[in-house]
Amino acid sequence: MDLGGAAKLQLTTDAATTPKAYLDLKECLPFLNAVEVLPADLFPQLRLVIEYETDVRNMITVDNQVVTTTRPLLAVDVIEDDQMVKNMMNDLNGMTWNCIEHDLCRIAASNANATQKVVNRLNGFNNKRLMKFHIQKVPTNKAENVDDNNAVRDGGDLYSQAFYNEKFNARINGRPKIAGPSGAEYPNQRLALTVDAFGECTTFYGCNRQGVDQPDAVTSKNLDSGCQDYYGLYVNDIIKDFELEIERQTFANTVTPPFKKPQSSGYDVHVFGEVRKQLVVSGSDYQVKYA
Repeated sequence: MDLGGAAKLQLTTDAATTPKAYLDLKECLPFLNAVEVLPADLFPQLRLVIEYETDVRNMITVDNQVVTTTRPLLAVDVIEDDQMVKNMMNDLNGMTWNCIEHDLCRIAASNANATQKVVNRLNGFNNKRLMKFHIQKVPTNKAENVDDNNAVRDGGDLYSQAFYNEKFNARINGRPKIAGPSGAEYPNQRLALTVDAFGECTTFYGCNRQGVDQPDAVTSKNLDSGCQDYYGLYVNDIIKDFELEIERQTFANTVTPPFKKPQSSGYDVHVFGEVRKQLVVSGSDYQVKYA
């Protein structure tokens, strides 16, 4: 869909002037890819819930503006042939799909010249078949997402910060997924694991690595790289125990926001996992359960 050229792609604070587009709900609701029809008799209370982003730092380039909401319009295809709907309902059983679920852990701030290793147990995927997951790391202190003059850094709270000398591993049901004492200890090793799990990725040199000029004086000019360090793993296992191990090198410093401090700040680690779900239909009743 043509939105009017590159100059028209940026969101504004006004619903009338901000660019608009169509969204195929199959792209964000995997369930719709698994079923061909949603009979009203079977799903009498079916509804679409939209959760709006409220943090302006994730929408526009400054954090001191008020944004308004564009009212969405829902367009659906309706089958009016009752016999066709009945025939399609007969095939509506045993559907499975991957649902994206979320858990979060934290890396505490460490203002010291040291190696910091954090092991967090995640319970959000217990007793579910986890197909694969990916990780995003953002500052716990959201003030670090804003530079001078209320300017939001590229990506807002949606980027993923690389750490200095970072290492990563995951223990699934007591077993490490990555062989070796250090797990994935190089940026491109983590990137390779991500490609194995999610397919080819588009990236640029330096997006997943972090360097430090001086341990006591890090300025904003050398922190623009290293902000797309998303990584993940293919698992395909029923989760009984999930431990996430992340190690980094930290440095003592006196830098305060609005400067980012990937060498010492605390970080939220978002874990997005694809888990299997199943639709079971029995007559006019149905169940949605973990497969």
